[in-house]
Amino acid sequence: MAEGLDYSWSRPNISAMRETFVIRYLSQSGKGLSASEASQLHAAGKDIGLVYESGATTAMGGWSAGVQDAHVANALANSLNVPSSVAIYFAIDWDVSVAQLGAVQAYFNGVNSASSRPVGVYGSNRVVNSVSAKYFWCTYAWSGGAGPVGKAHLYQYENDITLYGAQVDRDRSLQAAWGQWYAHAPVSNDLLAWAAANPSAFKQAVKAGLHG
Repeated sequence: MAEGLDYSWSRPNISAMRETFVIRYLSQSGKGLSASEASQLHAAGKDIGLVYESGATTAMGGWSAGVQDAHVANALANSLNVPSSVAIYFAIDWDVSVAQLGAVQAYFNGVNSASSRPVGVYGSNRVVNSVSAKYFWCTYAWSGGAGPVGKAHLYQYENDITLYGAQVDRDRSLQAAWGQWYAHAPVSNDLLAWAAANPSAFKQAVKAGLHG
């Protein structure tokens, strides 16, 4: 597990940040991640997660709203040169009732049909347990203070605190891979196995890379 932060309008001091990842908005407004901020975060060794929310209850628009949001969110990610393997989390940031779940489910069906990147969901345990997505980010805020469901990749466990000179939320990763935009590309198990089985060839490859 790793500790992280998410934030919108505020900007914490990156150089002071001890957490290993941040989750930032895709947006054309001032709360959105910029290319320069992404570069600064990666230079500081911070992985980046991406979240999109066009409106507080846009998901009540169902399938067509999901298609529209997927197109906009992916276009914003493209403008930042985000790799296609990086997920976009779509935020359901209210206490969704049982009666509203059908519309929210239809919204994610629309998102999944139109997104060119893996789809994540941010929301209550009820929402996370009810929609189709690849990655799941639970928040205690709309879950009655309950902990995350078992399939969760991320857990938001504290809101609206002041840290590093900014207002932020605290998050925790529960799985190693959660669709993040890595600061440094992870080493695959296949490469590790090859290096262990072929130490001489691995050393030669490293030397070639250093002098290449």
